[in-house]
Amino acid sequence: MAARRRTNWKRLYEPVRETLNREWDPIGVHPEVEDEYDTYALRITRLLFEGADAHKIARQLTDFERVSMGYEQATADGNRAIAERLVGLTTK
Repeated sequence: MAARRRTNWKRLYEPVRETLNREWDPIGVHPEVEDEYDTYALRITRLLFEGADAHKIARQLTDFERVSMGYEQATADGNRAIAERLVGLTTK
């Protein structure tokens, strides 16, 4: 059972990582730095694996932008579309 959970988690992590790098990318590092958002991808993957909805994912992305990146103007509404895309990865 643990091996299957680990496999499913890894299968989800890569598309989350790619989505953050290619579509979210608030500091504009793609394609130069492919691992810039790996820590964020880990957190988002965990939330998705725990069943988080798009609202919760959008809030987390906004927290990353505000706290870690210093973008005070970041909003959960601004991250809603990417959050919905990330939640959609769980159904594939």
